[in-house]
Amino acid sequence: MYARHNGHIVITKAEWIEAGLTARQYQYDVDSGKMKIYGDYHTPLIDIASIQRSERLAMIEAKFGKI
Repeated sequence: MYARHNGHIVITKAEWIEAGLTARQYQYDVDSGKMKIYGDYHTPLIDIASIQRSERLAMIEAKFGKI
């Protein structure tokens, strides 16, 4: 479910995985700068607007609805 954090629409890493994406995809996108993360290691929040891979965004929207 989408939430707001400092004016940004975000999801948790657990929701990322719930949408059918993997922890490996998450780590790759973080390490390569393909999305922004807020929070800390234990409670990362993924900025939806920063996700650069359209197929990943499509999977998130399929699970949680259009942004």
